[in-house]
Amino acid sequence: MKKIKLSLIGSLMLLMLIFPRQLQLAKAIILFAILLIVIIEISSGKRFKLNRHVLYFFFFYLVYAVYSSIVGLINNNPGVGPFAQLNILYYILLLPVVISISDTKDLMKMFNLLLLASLAISVHSILTLLVTLGYWPIFLYVPFDATNGIQIHEGYIHIVNTNTSMLIILVPISLLLIDKKVVSKKLLYFVIAISLTAILISGRRILWLSAGISILMVLLMSIRKNKKSIFALTLIGISVFVYFASEDLIDVKSIITRLTSAFIGEEGDIRYDQMRYLYSGFLSNPIFGSGAGIGTEYVRNQDYPWMYEASYHLILFNAGILGSLFFWTSIIFIFIGYFEGKFDLKMKYLATCILIIVLLANSTNPYFTSSFDFIIMILIPLMILNTSKINTIIINK
Repeated sequence: MKKIKLSLIGSLMLLMLIFPRQLQLAKAIILFAILLIVIIEISSGKRFKLNRHVLYFFFFYLVYAVYSSIVGLINNNPGVGPFAQLNILYYILLLPVVISISDTKDLMKMFNLLLLASLAISVHSILTLLVTLGYWPIFLYVPFDATNGIQIHEGYIHIVNTNTSMLIILVPISLLLIDKKVVSKKLLYFVIAISLTAILISGRRILWLSAGISILMVLLMSIRKNKKSIFALTLIGISVFVYFASEDLIDVKSIITRLTSAFIGEEGDIRYDQMRYLYSGFLSNPIFGSGAGIGTEYVRNQDYPWMYEASYHLILFNAGILGSLFFWTSIIFIFIGYFEGKFDLKMKYLATCILIIVLLANSTNPYFTSSFDFIIMILIPLMILNTSKINTIIINK
């Protein structure tokens, strides 16, 4: 039963990563099967381990989501339903997935499986670019992303594939596996190299930042043990970057400007306008917020006018100071769990690094607060936390 459940969890994670916002029926069936197995296991007396800080995260996050939904209902906000479905229902349904991964060996099996996702997404992203530029025959290319495409701007290229964003969390995980037991070290190094290549050509600012932070952390922790491997990967990455810069496909000055504007914005920038309007809306109801499912005078998405990229400003606008405290309390408990948890040193630091990267990414786009598939970005840090050997609660004791 356990092997079947782990296989289903691995399949669900692969589908969420490689096919975001697609094949939703297949994901629903797999999730239902996982829930059914967990219910059977509990009814038959099987014990589950749940880290206290994972429980605290779910409790405070759900309090934030319920609070925002209630305020939204009181104000008759049009988008309360989708918000509640994502932030209440989906999080509750995914809790059994988290509690099913409570052993480091099971976690490493999932991480090894995720190498396939990194490989598939990276190859697909690179081929998308090569086909667009005419360097790869289109009959040897199978697009499988919902928003498949390339935008070529002055000084940089922008890969708009939705699944490319998943490299935000997949690359740090791949780097974490460097000194762990994996299926093949050669495969691991190849996946890391091709993933970094995909990130370099992606034009995605948060991907550059996530890769940079991850590499820096690994270098600081592993440089003595893996000098040759780390040097080789760094050299490959630098070489690819220099090549694209020499071909005028990348403008270094534009990259720096784009990287900083992703967070602070600038006059006339889309995110800057979002932040300004959302903060202005927050000031009109700072304590209780405006409730979930409503936007401001500035509309980013005509189909979903209550959705914005500046996610933390949106949380402040929707939930006010009161609701935002619940949201940030849930996040703080994950950090506390990492600090107090019993992991090996590299796992502890890289898990913290992954969470920081996820939070930075979520500030530029509402990943784990706007889409079922992107909940995986917070799900994986919670799975890591649940493998801690202390601060645990036994379910079905």
